[in-house]
Amino acid sequence: MRHELSTLQILLLTLFAGCWLSTALGAQTNDDVNAGLQFNFSTPGARSLGMGGAFLALADDATAAYTNSGGLTNLTVGGSEISVEFRQWNFSNVFPDQGHIAGPPSGIGVDTVPGLQGGSGESRAAGFSFLSFGYVLPHGWTLAIYRQQLAKFEAQAKAQGFLVGAERGKLFRVFPTRSRLNLAVENYGLSAGYRLVQSDTFGVVSLGLGLSYYRSQISSRTERFFRGPEEGDTFGRRQPGGFFGVADYLGDNVNNVILQEGQDTDWGLNLGALWKIGPSEIWSLGAAYRRGPRLASNARFVYGPAAERADPRNRNGSVDPGVGGKALLHVPDVYGLGVAWSPAQGKARVTLDYDRVRYSQMIEGLTNVLLQSEGSFQRSDYRLSDVGEIHLGVEYVFLAIDPRAVCSVRFGAWRDPHHALEYIGANPVLRGRFRPGDDQNHLSAGLGLVVGENFQVDVAYDYSNLVRTFSLSLVKFF
Repeated sequence: MRHELSTLQILLLTLFAGCWLSTALGAQTNDDVNAGLQFNFSTPGARSLGMGGAFLALADDATAAYTNSGGLTNLTVGGSEISVEFRQWNFSNVFPDQGHIAGPPSGIGVDTVPGLQGGSGESRAAGFSFLSFGYVLPHGWTLAIYRQQLAKFEAQAKAQGFLVGAERGKLFRVFPTRSRLNLAVENYGLSAGYRLVQSDTFGVVSLGLGLSYYRSQISSRTERFFRGPEEGDTFGRRQPGGFFGVADYLGDNVNNVILQEGQDTDWGLNLGALWKIGPSEIWSLGAAYRRGPRLASNARFVYGPAAERADPRNRNGSVDPGVGGKALLHVPDVYGLGVAWSPAQGKARVTLDYDRVRYSQMIEGLTNVLLQSEGSFQRSDYRLSDVGEIHLGVEYVFLAIDPRAVCSVRFGAWRDPHHALEYIGANPVLRGRFRPGDDQNHLSAGLGLVVGENFQVDVAYDYSNLVRTFSLSLVKFF
C-alpha cells in the first residue's frame, strides 16, 4: 500500500531532524563533595527498570512521554491511562579519606598508611518519582502530561585528609573535610506522539516531541578543618587536631566553608521515533534524543574562625570575592538507539539499547571554588568524558491461576561506565582528590501483574555497588 506524506507530516519530520542536532553547555564546581560522585539520571517506570532500562524500542506505556515520545501511539492498544510510580534510592558515594601518596608515610600520628585510602558515605532518598496521564486522540495522535522526579540525590562524606610526600623538604596534608550535598531536579512535561506511517508491508512509524519545564534545588556544604601548622613543635603535631593528629571537627576549628546553593528553572525537549517493522511487528526499532536543562546555583568560599591569619581578608565569615560565583549544572544530553524482538506468540520480549550520555557538558564551564594561586586554575586540567551505556532486558508473560490476571517476569542488566570528575593536571593534591571512578555493572529484576485488562502493578529492583533502586508503579487503563 502506497503512503503519501502530507504537508503536516513533512513539517514534523523537518522539526524532528532539526531539534535532534541541538546542543547546550553546562558546568559544575570542583568542590570536594563532587569528587567521586557519579550522577545518573535514569528513565522512569518500574517495568523499564526491571528490564535494565532497555525500553526505547518498546515504549508501550505512559513513561514513553519522557523515554521515547514516539511510543505514545502504542497507547491506542490499551486506551488512555493514568500511572504513578514510587521510588527509593540508596546511595554509596566514595571519596579520598586518608593515607599517604607520592612518598612513604612518616609513621607519626595518622600518617601510617601507604597509598590513598578511600572512604564511603551512605544516604537514602525516596518519593513519588513519576505521575502521568496519557490520552488517545483521533487521527493517530496521543498526548501525555507528566511530572517526573528526574533526580533526588544525596551524598555525604567525612575525610581525615591524606598526606602528600615531601614537597620542598616538607609534607603537605589536605585539610580534613565534612561535606553534604542535596540535589533535586523535577520535570513537568507535555509530549505528543503521532503515527506518521502505517503500511501493510512497511509497518508503523511514529514520531514524538516533548517539551519539559525543569526546576532544581541544590544545597551543598563542605567544611575544611585546620590540621595544625606544618612547622613547629614535634610533640604538638602528635596531638588531636595537630598536623599529624586525628581531625578535629569542632566548629571553632573550621578553616573555611564552601557553599553551593540555589534554585533555578529551565526548559528542555525530547524527541522520539518508533518503527514497528512489517505486518507481524516481531522487530521494532526506537530512537530518542533528550536535551537536558542548564540549572544555575551560587558557589561561595567563606573563611572560618580557624583560617590562616597571614592574609588580612581572612576574617571569620567573610566571603572571598575571587573564588566561586555562578555554577551551572547541565543535565547531560542523551542520544539513544534501541531494538526489540517480540515473537509472534507475544509471550517473550528481548530488548537492547545503546545510550550516548554527554557527561562532558557538565564541566564545559567548570567553576573554581578552591583557594588557589592566581592563574593556577585551568579548566583543561579537569576531565569528564562522554560515555556509552548498554542496556539489555528480557520480559516473559504468562497467565496466572485466574484467567483475568496476566503476570510478567523481567530481568535486565546494564553497564554504566565511570563518569566521575577527574583531575589530570600536575598538582598531586588535586590528583588525589579527583580520581577516575569505577565502571558500575547493574543487575535488575521485576514482576508485573495486569488484572482485568484495566489495572497493572509493577515492581522492580536495580542493584549496583553505588546505587540501589526500588520501584513500585500502578497503572489504570481506560
